Amino acid sequence: VTSLPIHVVLEDADTASVGQREGAEEIVITIPREFAGREVVSSSSLLLGLAAHEMGHLSDLEEVLRLVREIEEQGEHAFLETVFGVVEDIRNESRMMDEPIDNWLADTRQAVLDEGHEEETPRTLWDLLWWMRFSNPALPWSAARPVDEDGRDLFATNEYLFHGSAVDRIEQVLDKGPRESLAAARDILRWAREYDIPIPEPPPWWLWLMGSGRHPSVGERGQAAIQAVQEQGKLLPDGDDLKAGAGSFVYEQGPPDREALAKGHRLARQIRQGWTQRQQGSVGVGVGRYDPRLDGRGLPPFALPLSRRRSLPKKLLLLLDVSDSMYSHGCNNLHIARTVVAAVALAAKETGGQVEIVLFWCGYTIANSLEHALSIRGYGTQLDWLPRLLERYPAFDVLMVTDAEVGVPAGWDERKRARTTVVLVPLPRKGPQTGRAAELARRVLPVERPEDLPYLVVLAARSTMGTQA
Repeated sequence: VTSLPIHVVLEDADTASVGQREGAEEIVITIPREFAGREVVSSSSLLLGLAAHEMGHLSDLEEVLRLVREIEEQGEHAFLETVFGVVEDIRNESRMMDEPIDNWLADTRQAVLDEGHEEETPRTLWDLLWWMRFSNPALPWSAARPVDEDGRDLFATNEYLFHGSAVDRIEQVLDKGPRESLAAARDILRWAREYDIPIPEPPPWWLWLMGSGRHPSVGERGQAAIQAVQEQGKLLPDGDDLKAGAGSFVYEQGPPDREALAKGHRLARQIRQGWTQRQQGSVGVGVGRYDPRLDGRGLPPFALPLSRRRSLPKKLLLLLDVSDSMYSHGCNNLHIARTVVAAVALAAKETGGQVEIVLFWCGYTIANSLEHALSIRGYGTQLDWLPRLLERYPAFDVLMVTDAEVGVPAGWDERKRARTTVVLVPLPRKGPQTGRAAELARRVLPVERPEDLPYLVVLAARSTMGTQA
């Protein structure tokens, strides 16, 4: 998973989904912060179950999106897409029965079951689908029928006939593909009407919490990720590998830090004062000294010593550490760092420079906007990806803001080190330790107090991108 452009994002979303967002490079799996009344980040099995479920959809994502567009273009039944999603969920999880992934999925289904269902006896289409999907959370679906305390079947005749038909139809598509799932969904809807099974509006909440995603398109890098998953011959890595590497592709996205953005606008003015927008030539400094050769040629006899001023480099790769040590346990370092990231980006834009903002934790993501950069938080810190990233940006100077002392990743060389400046933020209750950071960067600026961070970054930005005599 960590070798593919796939990230898991925790958001205030109504549904878990998988797709590629406009302007993004990676496949994004969106997970709601709360699922079935539970906080997702407080349960590793719930987080991994939701992520595994959405990863399972990835290999068929392109075809599913095509079929959804077909449904919309043909104007079919309003709830066909909903029933199609349920059948696909069952087919998807039926292919992931190996431990520990199956255990994570079972915990996720149990969470839905624990949330409860209003009707003890299935009567509507949604009741019947819920019963098949979640009545036995140890399995992706169940063919059992509800019974009373004496073991008597609770189904009426029409419900009994519909349930039997739907069960048989779903069994037929478990080893097939999305198009067969859509055909089964059409049959299920048709039988519901034939057997007078009510289809109330709107569909209940649980139908939208474990869907296959409805993002509009999959770009070039997204297609490469899908192809890589297909070529691996399995939908997910071994369970232990996925669990161990979860932090490298899971991050959290919330609303942008508006206060940091406002402060960044004010701080940007200070940075612009140290930068020059256009190429500067040689300038004379000092009083000068007498040169008899100039005097003999009838020229002004005092030569001024010259100093060259360096123009603003056009490109800066700005790396911001968004790992949990920057914001957990009351730490405010991430908010302060976001302020200076906003300031540098705004100042560079206004003076003709180019800044790419990279948010990193165990993995990384390239921000597609300043607001996006101010909304990301991750978990853990690792830099194995850094050499490859710098190779993609060979003309960029590098400015990293971090509290981590993680050492030099494989593939790091002196040329990369020479391009890099690190502003080292103090860990809570600890001062900055510059030893390992010095191995990573030629210039290391330790911050003794978090409140000094803006001024150190201004200094680093001026040194990295600004005018120097």
